[in-house]
Amino acid sequence: MKEKNGKVYNIDKKKKTYDKMNFTLDHPVRVEFGNGKSNELAKFCGLYGKKVFIVTMQELETLGLLDNAKYGFERESIEYTLFSDVKPEPKKNDFNDAVELIRKGGYDVIVGFGGGSCIDFAKALAICATHENDAWSYVNLSSKPPDTIYPQKVLPVIAVPTTSGTGSEVTPYAVIINPDTIQEGTIKDPSIYPKIAIVDPELMLGLPKKWTAITGIDAFSHSLESYFNKTNRTSFSDMICIEGMKWIVKSLPKAYQDGSNLQARAGVAYGATLGGIAISLAGTTVGHALVHPTDARIGTPHGISVSIYMLSVLRHTLPVDIDRFSKIVRIINPSIDHNQNGFIEKGLQSIESFISQFDFPRKLSDYGVSEEMIDVIVDDTISYMFRPLNQHVKKFTRGELRQIVIESY
Repeated sequence: MKEKNGKVYNIDKKKKTYDKMNFTLDHPVRVEFGNGKSNELAKFCGLYGKKVFIVTMQELETLGLLDNAKYGFERESIEYTLFSDVKPEPKKNDFNDAVELIRKGGYDVIVGFGGGSCIDFAKALAICATHENDAWSYVNLSSKPPDTIYPQKVLPVIAVPTTSGTGSEVTPYAVIINPDTIQEGTIKDPSIYPKIAIVDPELMLGLPKKWTAITGIDAFSHSLESYFNKTNRTSFSDMICIEGMKWIVKSLPKAYQDGSNLQARAGVAYGATLGGIAISLAGTTVGHALVHPTDARIGTPHGISVSIYMLSVLRHTLPVDIDRFSKIVRIINPSIDHNQNGFIEKGLQSIESFISQFDFPRKLSDYGVSEEMIDVIVDDTISYMFRPLNQHVKKFTRGELRQIVIESY
């Protein structure tokens, strides 16, 4: 019982649900979602100026995905420069040429057109082109605070994803690798939320089968890990997580089997966008804490590393927060009863079955990792990714983390 303003309220202290209904929601990204929306890119860029710097990858330009955007810029008399030299998993020195071009050209807005690497590149570029230090200086590791970012100086970013995975189009994050320290870290700052995210499922129609699966599993993991984030999750973020997982489970197998299925592509894109919103509200946990050092050490694509660790992390998390796990299982296989004997193992098998329908290798050894690297990955995780470790519903010991990596080997 609690008395306030002369009234008596009955609060059951054993139930903590109400705690998670006390939250702040500040998600500033304008999302333009729908088929053909990318054709309006020039119009949206025009809201921020008449000089546009587009960062993308050469293969996307070769495929003609930027053709409509170019026509739009010409029609709207908007000057643009196409920087098509973005590499997968951007490294700290990859920004130098683009920074020089922006500083000389006086651009009004940056467009990230492509997968997560392109959008992350655009967001990091928006900072380092207008600040003194290199991109890595603004990375926020658990063990390293970032240099000061001045929001009023950061260039506006418009994000146009061509994959359904990272959700970078709706997050304040940009992932960067530092080859000198062999670390992968993230710039985390509200100033790099894209002003507009243009999510056009038609742009995903040409995504190869393998990458449809890999990026889709990454999207699923964002909602899943945010759902297990004990520190930052709220009733609102939980709703986003559940909905994101539902759309990926329902749509990804169809998009994988038939890449021309536009309805399925839209479902996966929607789930990926929700996953991005989920991590911007709550954040990833143990899986991504292991993924970042793995990516930095062996160069695996981010979505692959995520799929490698996911099941083992879940196995070692249980039976902590079995109620949350049961909700995830019901999304994948509603016929599994959480009251029946062997529920945990059956639930894990259902998640394994969902992932294994997508045919790509999911062991560290498949990507050239040696046994000697196991302890290196564990030590890296503990040394500079301990913040997401501590946000997970279960606190893992070093031995447990090592066992997760061994099982994923």
